[in-house]
Amino acid sequence: MKKIVWLIQQTYHSGGTEMVSINLLKELKKLNYDCLLISVAARQNESFFDSSDLEVASLGLPIEVCCFDRYLKEYLNKCQYFKVIGLSLRLFYHFVVKKNYYRKKIQAITCEDDIIIASSLDSYLFAPSKREVIFHYHFDANDYLHPFFKFMLRLCIKPKHTVFLTDSARDNIVKAKPELKNKSSVIHNPSRFKREKIPSHDKLNLIYVGRLETQKNPELLIEVCKVLKEKAFNYHLYICGDGSKYAKVKKMIEDYSLVDEISMLGSIKNIEAYYRLCDGQIVTSFTEGYALSIIEANCFSIYTISTHCGDAIYEVIEEGVNGKVVDSFDPLEIADCIIDSFSGDYEKLKISAYNHAENYEINKIIKKWDELFKSL
Repeated sequence: MKKIVWLIQQTYHSGGTEMVSINLLKELKKLNYDCLLISVAARQNESFFDSSDLEVASLGLPIEVCCFDRYLKEYLNKCQYFKVIGLSLRLFYHFVVKKNYYRKKIQAITCEDDIIIASSLDSYLFAPSKREVIFHYHFDANDYLHPFFKFMLRLCIKPKHTVFLTDSARDNIVKAKPELKNKSSVIHNPSRFKREKIPSHDKLNLIYVGRLETQKNPELLIEVCKVLKEKAFNYHLYICGDGSKYAKVKKMIEDYSLVDEISMLGSIKNIEAYYRLCDGQIVTSFTEGYALSIIEANCFSIYTISTHCGDAIYEVIEEGVNGKVVDSFDPLEIADCIIDSFSGDYEKLKISAYNHAENYEINKIIKKWDELFKSL
């Protein structure tokens, strides 16, 4: 059986892409595949996943280089311009000057028959030639067709196959690049959790799961909560996540006198414990390639209210079944949707969300990966 080598950006932060990749690799190992996980960044702080049953290697790049955008924002916000210059030079050094060095490093620990899966652009850049490479693309068509992204793809080897997360992403990209039509497929990301049918709670508990960064638009979340309080709607919100906007969000909560309505929990390892406490989820993102947190929340009978954060949202949310999409970033409209959805008896919404999550159980998704590998 072919060996599966999965490249991820890092094992330091518990990002969605990393968690999905690790869980898929563990399931493939149960199917008797020989599996290897390779982190582009140096290994550190792997408390968010259990690697005891996986073979793990690393290319050893500094974490700040692999997470360039995150550290760049941090340095700019602190006006640390010399660090910005130094980080940019290190980025060029590792991804341009030493690119072939890292490719040879991967080639040395793999064989020609191995299948290499790259889950991000930076890991794909290091995929070596003379290997069967699958590009596991996690974002939407706009990002893929952006001039900078197209330029970066020219620096990479051509993949044997590309896996998209949504039909909308694949359809739009194939229109622009018809050569991908017969060399690509759609495989949804699975939930890492088993479904649990949880009854509604006496008081409505809401949850937000995600990084507190610009893309996730957490300020809107607090504005929505402010409106809910002004309308005397009874609720409690758990914010599970950390990021560069943590301090700003905390200050907004204090300024709006929402400290009794909102709990900021930071990064949570056992997120399922908080999912079990909640009935509804709020997503306020500007954009999402594939909002996996919605599927995971559905597994715990949680109904989602989301902004229109890209066409893929309609593949994750079936209107009125596992959630609703508000085609607006107006906090009043989002708050009204929450009130309309959760006023009175919302037990049916929870049951519907629970049933919908069956489509994303990992045993169903892993079969599609198994079929893909056997077809190559």
